[in-house]
Amino acid sequence: MSGRKEIKISEIGELHNRSRLMLEAIAESGRPVFQVDGAITRVKTSVSGAKMEPLNQDGLRHEISQSACCLKTKSHSDGKTFLIEIDPPMDAVKDAIASTEIPLPPIIGIITHPTISANGKSINHAGYDPETCLFLDAPEKILMAAEDIPVAPTLTEIKEAVELINEVITDIPFAGEADRAGYFAMLLTMICRPIIGGHTPIFLIRASTQGTGKTLTVESAIKITTGRPATPTAWADTEEELKKTLHSLLLTGDEYIFIDNVNTRIKSGTLAALVTSGRLNSRVLGFSKMVNAPCNAVVVITANNPDLSREIARRCVPIELVTNLENPAERTGFKHPDLDRFIMENRPGLIRACLIMARAWFADEMDTSGVKVLGSFESWSRTIGGILKSCGVRGFLENTSEFFSTSDGDAENWSVFANAWNRKHGNFPVLVRDILPLARDYGLANDRQPEGSQKKSLGRALSRKRDMVFGGIKITKGSLCEGNLTWKAVKAE
Repeated sequence: MSGRKEIKISEIGELHNRSRLMLEAIAESGRPVFQVDGAITRVKTSVSGAKMEPLNQDGLRHEISQSACCLKTKSHSDGKTFLIEIDPPMDAVKDAIASTEIPLPPIIGIITHPTISANGKSINHAGYDPETCLFLDAPEKILMAAEDIPVAPTLTEIKEAVELINEVITDIPFAGEADRAGYFAMLLTMICRPIIGGHTPIFLIRASTQGTGKTLTVESAIKITTGRPATPTAWADTEEELKKTLHSLLLTGDEYIFIDNVNTRIKSGTLAALVTSGRLNSRVLGFSKMVNAPCNAVVVITANNPDLSREIARRCVPIELVTNLENPAERTGFKHPDLDRFIMENRPGLIRACLIMARAWFADEMDTSGVKVLGSFESWSRTIGGILKSCGVRGFLENTSEFFSTSDGDAENWSVFANAWNRKHGNFPVLVRDILPLARDYGLANDRQPEGSQKKSLGRALSRKRDMVFGGIKITKGSLCEGNLTWKAVKAE
């Protein structure tokens, strides 16, 4: 029976007990089978790396057969009984999948490199780590890179670590110091994700011209992290399609979600909620069960001159690339013309460099004084900002204020409109009809619609913008006049 757990089916009456024993047999066997919010999931390894996959009935039955020996009592003609092995009963398999109590360890993702946990423990052994609920899948030479990371790196070791990462990005045309710091933040977030207690923001790599190096910038960080080529995802046309795409990516356990070359307005309540809640609830394709999938992945988006909604913009860390070349894709003279090769030859050292930087912060008593904080991502800000501060990398989040003020084209229109409204009407309450002509002037009302429809649309828009500030002007609700609601545009204090 090859060491498999014996389950005497005939002696177990209740269906739920049979299914529970089968799942316990899997857990005791040490096979790479886990759960994600009650959905049974297997880590499947291949030449392209480990992936998580939800198990259907056939997949679960296979895992049970590998872990348990299901026995059924039979009788001879003389009345004597004996046991025979049978296939795992399908009714118990179905019950296990439907169960809300799964005796399997939880998993939140797969990592392809050593890392450090929130309490400073090194994670550099292949397989499942129960503290972080991560599955480590990496070659031996990468694991060895983290075997002797100093607890308190010297200034020389820290400097060398920063210089090695800078060597990777020496040919990338960052707009400034803050954008270079943004790259360090993106890479460290991927490598040191378990240290961060909360959620992580979206990293937005932007440029004004195609061929500037946005995709290459992301691919370099992903190649360092995973040792494999990046797998980009296209922006979905609808919110429902995007939700399905994001949910399926989370269920694979990958360390990143890379949405490349978005050429439309970046607006999504699903994406905004995902990065601030750290989970996404949806139905698993081919299953009837809803799964609230955890997000261990770092979300990265590239775009030229992106137009973002306010809810997305405030969740982004901008990394801008600039060039004076008319055709930047034709640029030559790179220090590392084959960047992939350079990264792969130096990947163990690059992983080690990131971990040395993290260790420097621990040795610095996890100092976060003076670190700038991005709203909704306080833990991330203090952790990554603290690491960069300890290692002398300047500019962290120093480009966010300007980015937030210019990234939302809709917000710019509202800013001009609100200031024009305040200049014309002061702090006096007005009806929607009184400011409709101004709204038309600034593209906030469609003059091809009937006037009644324009009023209703503007009224709904004002309700959504209530108590928001645009260009120093706050839109507030007034009292009723003629049975209709009034609105004011007042200077924000």
